[in-house]
Amino acid sequence: MNHTLAGAIASSASHNLVTKFIHLEQPIGRNVQARNGFLISSDRFSGETVMRLPMFLSLGLLLTFSTNALAKPVATHPFATADNSTLSSQLFLQPQRGVRQSVVTLERTACFGFCPMYKLTIYGDGRVVYEGHRFVKVTGTRTTRISPMKARQLMLEFQRMQYFSLQDRYEGGPTDAPSAITSFQMGSKFKTVYHYLPSPDAPQKLTDLEAKIDATVNVQQWIGLDAIINVHHVDWDGK
Repeated sequence: MNHTLAGAIASSASHNLVTKFIHLEQPIGRNVQARNGFLISSDRFSGETVMRLPMFLSLGLLLTFSTNALAKPVATHPFATADNSTLSSQLFLQPQRGVRQSVVTLERTACFGFCPMYKLTIYGDGRVVYEGHRFVKVTGTRTTRISPMKARQLMLEFQRMQYFSLQDRYEGGPTDAPSAITSFQMGSKFKTVYHYLPSPDAPQKLTDLEAKIDATVNVQQWIGLDAIINVHHVDWDGK
């Protein structure tokens, strides 16, 4: 029901209420006065003085406002679609209860060489914790923030690529290469995936997700350009 139709129905209902009063409650006498914008009848009905028109007008106005309120369309979140799962609903429709309690981590481990070693922790409210270990521009712990929307978009990527359906470990391939360990917690659900980068079994979408985490927090500011090249541009898996 659109606003125009709802307004027309409400207006008609209000008019009918007043008309019904006028036709059914005609006074026996003629002593009708106008006071402060209301028609006041001092004629007698069943032995009592009545002042019913204000009541009918109030009922008509109440009906108008109620109908317009019911006719307003229900707002939907731009990211909420029929295809989204319960996880998506938690992320966008209930951000206080869902997103604020969610956590993403990415840890990159050592290799036989100069691979950057660091860990990222990203919270649903936008908090970011960086821990730099070896072969990075900045060692130690740093904290920063990203927008809550960027955090939600990152976490939605986990849902889109069906993170909870991945294997727990992807191994195999040449030795001495680094690994990427991701984890995702959403409410009571938690999963960790160990990804040895040369593994022939690891899906490309997992590698893309790891890169997405780095990009979301601009990890280059802490690990440096050379480390970024080692992480994202070395063909560890030979694909």
